[in-house]
Amino acid sequence: MNNQDLRVLKTIENIENSFFELLGRKPIEKITVAELARVARINKGTFYHHYLDIPDLYMKTMQKALSEPLAEADYLPCLFDDPERFMEEISKMVMDNLGKVKLFLQNQNRYIPLDPLLDIFRERIYGLGLIDRSEKNDIRLDMIFGSILICAPNYDGCREEVNAVAGAMIRGLFPEGAAKN
Repeated sequence: MNNQDLRVLKTIENIENSFFELLGRKPIEKITVAELARVARINKGTFYHHYLDIPDLYMKTMQKALSEPLAEADYLPCLFDDPERFMEEISKMVMDNLGKVKLFLQNQNRYIPLDPLLDIFRERIYGLGLIDRSEKNDIRLDMIFGSILICAPNYDGCREEVNAVAGAMIRGLFPEGAAKN
């Protein structure tokens, strides 16, 4: 399959948009391939050409929705040195993508684990080379990003307080800042 072929890209975009439409109306466990194919106006074979099943579609769309904004994020190094700025920027990213993020988070407790989302954030931070990859740092980063993903969207009206609390948490988890640890 040629992932650069315009027809393929448009088909995938159509499937994803139809999936988000359905996800906005019902829980993921109630979405069937047949229903998705009908809404997307494709046949089931086309769906299966691109995805294994609905959970695979969910994972791929979730990763795409978060990976793209994170790939462009120039504020990630602030995580250790200016966590309040980091929180402000990451909150903006979450809020800019809130529709999709909320759909993912609303469904993750029932059906899909949060781990893939945490993996995206963790890999992006490790990719900066500011901290060593370790189980201890995995735990620290998962605590930070798990809190961001769960709490920040729920307290958007209290963003300053969320940023202050998160900043204190980040400084407590990484008191040495970005020093290799």
